[in-house]
Amino acid sequence: MAIDNNEDQTPGSIWHYTTAGGLEGILRTGSIYATDIQYLNDSKEWRHITRVVQEEVGSEASLEEFSKLLTNFEDGVLSQIDCYVACFCMNGDLLNQWRGYSGGTGGFSIELDPNVLIAAQATDSGPGDSWSHSSVIYKEADQREFIREKLRDSLPVLGRLLADAIAKGTPEPHREAAMIAFGLALLQITREAPKFKAEAFETEEEWRMFKIVAHDDPFPRLLRQGSFGLTPYLPLSLGEKEGPSPIRGVIVGPTTHPKLAMKAVRQSLLSHGHALASDNVTLSNLSFR
Repeated sequence: MAIDNNEDQTPGSIWHYTTAGGLEGILRTGSIYATDIQYLNDSKEWRHITRVVQEEVGSEASLEEFSKLLTNFEDGVLSQIDCYVACFCMNGDLLNQWRGYSGGTGGFSIELDPNVLIAAQATDSGPGDSWSHSSVIYKEADQREFIREKLRDSLPVLGRLLADAIAKGTPEPHREAAMIAFGLALLQITREAPKFKAEAFETEEEWRMFKIVAHDDPFPRLLRQGSFGLTPYLPLSLGEKEGPSPIRGVIVGPTTHPKLAMKAVRQSLLSHGHALASDNVTLSNLSFR
């Protein structure tokens, strides 16, 4: 079964769960943190991506030379890039999201227009690729099919190129060319890998924006305090103040003082130029009890 390009499946709204401090920072700076994927709460995410790619590519790449490259995939191809991810949810009032990302009681879920958010990155002149976006693919069978489709045309061609060169007794520089091309194919797959996450997280209904940056790019890394100590991040802009705001409203999570929380959010939205969103501040329908 073919896997559709998730970039074409932009939802009508997305939500970003955050703490009170996170909401204040987003409104004050006009941006959302896009965190280096290796520093996300799920520290195994990059390893999951690595395992699926290695196993699926390995099943197609039987030639010894390709297998050697796969052996060092994590320290080779992946070490060349950094991936920055901003995480959103396609449901604005999920209990597991409140528990996991809003700091317990007193959190917030910011509703955003994804199309306005995507458009706001069009003028981004920062390092690396342009921003990509996708809903997350959780089913491992779908992830493997996605990889196979990406490899279906390239690997047989590369394999024949390398095999012919070896058979003719002139493997160099043909072997080198095939290996470089194979490495580039792996790198291209890796650029799609932020769309993958372990199936255990499927209830998060995640949608994300991400950017790939060369590891040796000399741009100044932004740092914030996180669970790993210092955490690298890039700002994902909400757009110019004169332009349309992607913020549509805010859901106030379970809290002991809901009316005061709603009042504070409305005032903050107004003071930062999000007048329309200030009229759409609501309370969560859920409770931690």
